[in-house]
Amino acid sequence: MTLQHLVLDHWEFPAEVRELSRQVKVINAPRIAQLSLTDQREKGLGGFSGADLDDGLCPFMSGKQSGIAARERLRVTDFVIWSLIKTLSAAAVAEWQAAVLEALLAPTKSPFRTRNGLATLRIRRWLDPSVDGISDEIACGVRESGIPFNSPSDAVGEYLKQLERLGFVHSGLTEIWRPSHTLQARIDKARELRERPVKRTRELRHFVEELISCLPAGETAAFVFEQWWDSTLPQRGYSPRDAVGFVETKWRSFKNDLDNIETQIRFSPRERLDLIGLPYQGALSRALERKHAEEAVRERARQTKLEADRVARVADLRNSALGQIGEEAEIWLLAANAGTGGLSPIDVTSDSEAGYEHAVRALHHRARRLRQSNERAN
Repeated sequence: MTLQHLVLDHWEFPAEVRELSRQVKVINAPRIAQLSLTDQREKGLGGFSGADLDDGLCPFMSGKQSGIAARERLRVTDFVIWSLIKTLSAAAVAEWQAAVLEALLAPTKSPFRTRNGLATLRIRRWLDPSVDGISDEIACGVRESGIPFNSPSDAVGEYLKQLERLGFVHSGLTEIWRPSHTLQARIDKARELRERPVKRTRELRHFVEELISCLPAGETAAFVFEQWWDSTLPQRGYSPRDAVGFVETKWRSFKNDLDNIETQIRFSPRERLDLIGLPYQGALSRALERKHAEEAVRERARQTKLEADRVARVADLRNSALGQIGEEAEIWLLAANAGTGGLSPIDVTSDSEAGYEHAVRALHHRARRLRQSNERAN
């Protein structure tokens, strides 16, 4: 049997109902069957003409969005009620089910009964008049013949019972139905999900406008929020429009990244800093110029200190050499020395603090040898 179902228009019912519809597996309710002309005559069921068969069997629900296909002759129509609660990848919700659920959730003083759900479908003119008033006796007779069949009223009631078995509604006396806390929580969550894109978009627009308000007008004049909104961010592979649909943690991370751009520019500017498409190029260029200027100042200061240290080391070594080896000091300072790696003591002293220490040790060694030589001479 080919399944037939009613397709929910994306704009006809509250989106929270559609979102709720994506949470639970398909409900298998009693099928709505209709007989071929031959079977109708055998069972004594009137009211169906041959034209009904030639044009395709007429479903018990009708409407411009029905999407119901014609059936083969001499075969029953196989109608499976699609759940209002489906996974994200499932097909659209049957429109009449969404209408019943919407009526159930509507804020009214009077209790919701099965007949209220049926009345909702009548108001929308979704019931085929040929089966709208079918009697329980006829429906029972069809079922007794082995054909799965329900009247419109029973189909609505069965759908509500299925929702009750799933914990989405509670039943009372005289076919009274009320939504459960579980259903209301799902609806509230779905409503939040529906409102989230608009809310986040408004929030993001205000946030971005506030961020770039401190920039010079000439640097922000060409920035258009809508263009930025739809553009894929080069270093991220998604657009701000995509980010609006992120889960909460990823959305907060995206906003934090936006908020940290100015801090990154101020304290750690770099050539390939991710500006997330915002007009911070001028601010980054100025920050890089300041950074390079500061680096140049620091480098000059470093070189000045290194030169001062070099001069101080050379002067200290020369004074020590004059004091320890006397008039030989100038010759010793400039001559290659094994104790200083084959370089002159004054060269290694100029190079580094470590070279100065080697030169001092070599000077002490030379001074000891001179003393020993003088002692032997005396």
